[in-house]
Amino acid sequence: MRRTADAMGTMADAAHLERTLRNVVRNAIEHSAAGDEVDLTLTVTGDAALLRVADSGAGIAAADLDHVFDRVYRSDSSRSRTGAGSGLGLAIARRIVERHGGVITVESERGVGTTVALRLPLGVHDRERDARPA
Repeated sequence: MRRTADAMGTMADAAHLERTLRNVVRNAIEHSAAGDEVDLTLTVTGDAALLRVADSGAGIAAADLDHVFDRVYRSDSSRSRTGAGSGLGLAIARRIVERHGGVITVESERGVGTTVALRLPLGVHDRERDARPA
């Protein structure tokens, strides 16, 4: 596992965070029509980084939003039209983000699009590892 440290000594699992970002961006692209844009916005505050990935795809039905982080859950056929994917992506992304002390959320509206937001604290990391006795 490759971990990187920033100037504050914060440790992050770069490979897992990269996997999370790739997954979220790939989902946004796959569920958008050809020619649509996927917007990535990064905002850094004093104690956290907020990354938002927004698409203008078909969106996710309100009834499905409570389940998007469930393992192997796939909503309606418009979200899985290619037949590709295992339905594990957002479940894995949530686990990685939470291990880094962060939060991942999804907002969506049918016919408008979906925004996935990842909030990662700066200076805090891997709570499971930190909680272990030395």
